[in-house]
Amino acid sequence: MWVSLQLKDGPNDVVFSVTTQYQGTCRCEGTIYLWSWDDKIVISDIDGTITRSDTLGHILPTLGKDWTHQGIARLYHKVSQNGYKFLYCSARAIGMANMTRGYLHWVNERGTMLPQGPVLLSPSSLFSALHREVIEKKPEKFKVECLTDIKNLFYPNTQPFYAAFGNRPTDVYSYKEVGVPLNRIFTVNPKGELVQEHAKTNISSYVRLGEVVDHVFPLMRRGDSSDFPAPTPSAISHTGGSSFRMWSSRRRAWSPAERAGEFIEQDALARSPAPAAAPSPPRRAGTASHLIGKHPYI
Repeated sequence: MWVSLQLKDGPNDVVFSVTTQYQGTCRCEGTIYLWSWDDKIVISDIDGTITRSDTLGHILPTLGKDWTHQGIARLYHKVSQNGYKFLYCSARAIGMANMTRGYLHWVNERGTMLPQGPVLLSPSSLFSALHREVIEKKPEKFKVECLTDIKNLFYPNTQPFYAAFGNRPTDVYSYKEVGVPLNRIFTVNPKGELVQEHAKTNISSYVRLGEVVDHVFPLMRRGDSSDFPAPTPSAISHTGGSSFRMWSSRRRAWSPAERAGEFIEQDALARSPAPAAAPSPPRRAGTASHLIGKHPYI
């Protein structure tokens, strides 16, 4: 079935249509994401993680007010450029899908947009989602089940989730349940203070993390930008994604030993009193990447 669709790497715009005798044709637009079996995924919550708070994050963007954490668009853009895929997972009800996609398209930090990625919302009504989050106080139910299903699409005994961003203890619980390493789980508060769960005493921010992004998110493969396209005024509430952009050819990432060797060479050169020429770093072999299998995401 998937072969007949002739999907390409990255986002593919699709339209589902149903025709009935009395109601005519109903159409629903969507996006299928085709990723490689060895891609690494960064999970991001939306409310309180991209927005500054949960409640106002729902309201203020609809009024044209920017309620986004400073530096998050640039950070996510840099991480995406290093070869990581983004997945947006929220306990919002599926009825808020249009508004949620519109907001992610709308975020713009001095010309830098958020990376494209699947937007996974709770397949329940608005009242059911509010009951689960406000009354039961267990929004992690949906996230654990949803992320587990995504993980099961990959090969057994592999970990597709590289890092995750959230703003609540329930987010941390959900990410731990699906195997995200504790040292790459980040939580942010309304003040914009970013905390790494493995070292909670170290308080950072999206801006500071963006300055050392190559150390936390080492280069895997360099690809073309896959940010959300800048929306036109009439497209902010549009349900579909953007047109497909072909990813560039894959290149082998440097091993940790090679990266460490380069860092030591540069550090020794910086400390040396005489401006001696630094030895050339190890060259990366231009190996072709043979994909064993791919998985589509809607």
